[in-house]
Amino acid sequence: MAGRNQQVIDKAFKGYAEHIDKVVYSKLDNWCVEILRKAVFSRLNPVGGHNFTGNLINSIVVILYRRSNNTKTSYFASDQVRLPVRREISALNSRGKRRKNKVWLRPDWTGQYSSLQASELVPTDESWGQNDAVKFSKAWRPKNTNADFSICIAYTSEYASFVEYERQTTGILEVEEFVGRSAIEWVGLKAA
Repeated sequence: MAGRNQQVIDKAFKGYAEHIDKVVYSKLDNWCVEILRKAVFSRLNPVGGHNFTGNLINSIVVILYRRSNNTKTSYFASDQVRLPVRREISALNSRGKRRKNKVWLRPDWTGQYSSLQASELVPTDESWGQNDAVKFSKAWRPKNTNADFSICIAYTSEYASFVEYERQTTGILEVEEFVGRSAIEWVGLKAA
């Protein structure tokens, strides 16, 4: 009799855990969509920034990892914005030497005529931003394997760090602030 009661209790707890997992996943799924919207909006509207090729904005990805079934759901900025007008511009020319001249974009991603100084460029693999995001999404694994859910926000273009350090126009700081503020609203977390 005691064994039967234990089976009923175990089944009830398992069903409850599965229900909680579904509810939390649903909330986090909605939250990840909002995080991506904020990241795209912040990159589209930077103070003093400019989208030259469109690769940086297309390289943004938010990834939701779910431990219960070992799956990842990826949310790509490239699904929300126009694709880039050209591959990433590299600081190195086709011979592997540092560029010396300006690179002209006619038109650039925003439809304007613009140019970049050679000193504003970093070495890249000259890929497409959306391809960088997909490649990163496939390779990423959470560091904390004990967490039931993990969220990763990544700007996967090679020059994302350069743009943030030099110009502070990627929008990552606005996204970090949004995540901290909205965690209370979307997930119901309490401030420490």
